[in-house]
Amino acid sequence: MRLRYGKGAPRFAERIWVDPRALDRRINLSGAGSGVVLGGGWDQAAKPLREDDRVTIACRKHWLEGYTWDEAGVFDHFAKALEKRGQRDGCRTMADVRARYERLDRLFEQVKAEGLLRPQGEIAPWSFREYDGILVHVDRHGRPIFGRRGCHRLAVARLLEIERIPAQVGVVHEKALPDWRAAFQ
Repeated sequence: MRLRYGKGAPRFAERIWVDPRALDRRINLSGAGSGVVLGGGWDQAAKPLREDDRVTIACRKHWLEGYTWDEAGVFDHFAKALEKRGQRDGCRTMADVRARYERLDRLFEQVKAEGLLRPQGEIAPWSFREYDGILVHVDRHGRPIFGRRGCHRLAVARLLEIERIPAQVGVVHEKALPDWRAAFQ
């Protein structure tokens, strides 16, 4: 990308900083990758990021209202997904699912105690840049669009009213290239 677009081009798994309150749209660009520059109208297909999506509701019920994950409907949902597909989000068994949600509980408590969501390199020192972080694309106007990866981490940040979070850059619209980074520092 840098050969074609110069030093303003995004890099694969590059860390950007985002105000989670600014993430009011979502888009799934499956297979588009990270650090990719695309022109065209892809960003206009973004849909509103709703506070009533299944993940946010379950997280709010569990972390703020005191429901168990089971009472919030998470385990039933996962059981059906595992039965249908054999795996989901890296989980193959209900024991995997329970372990995943225990890790999410620890993440919530850590973010609550520290008042920040740590970058991937602080969570997993072997990680490359912000690989596997919350995925954020950049539209033609330099505005962020949630890339549908890191739903639970985004829910943690929003529920705890964290104002600045690390994210992995996804696709950057070609029209945003001249100054897109200024909004994400």
